[in-house]
Amino acid sequence: MRELDGRGEYDLVVCNPPQLPASADPRPADWVALANDGGRDGRSLIDWLCEDGTRLVSAGGALMFTHFTFLDVERTVAALRAQGMRVTVSEPLHKPLGRLSGERLPRLTEWREGDHYSVVIITARKLGI
Repeated sequence: MRELDGRGEYDLVVCNPPQLPASADPRPADWVALANDGGRDGRSLIDWLCEDGTRLVSAGGALMFTHFTFLDVERTVAALRAQGMRVTVSEPLHKPLGRLSGERLPRLTEWREGDHYSVVIITARKLGI
């Protein structure tokens, strides 16, 4: 993998990161389960986007990604702003739990959304020079 040098090359980076807590099974049975593994707490790629992903974006460009509301949107917004990004958050969209989310989300101690979850779109724009 090429090292990021801090000079953004892309005007727009769009991502739908895996955000479910990792499977309790160390070897999930199918690729869909594995592809949805977002690490221990579901934030692995989100944390990377906040710290290193912003360097992919050119001045005036934007990073856009989906974000489950139970994964602490305010923490993500603060981390992106600390990287010098101007951040907006969409209104939440409520989704019913599916097979994987129904299995994994109730394991989270902070899970309180019942039989659904909510997702927002975060847009982080790098201010032009």
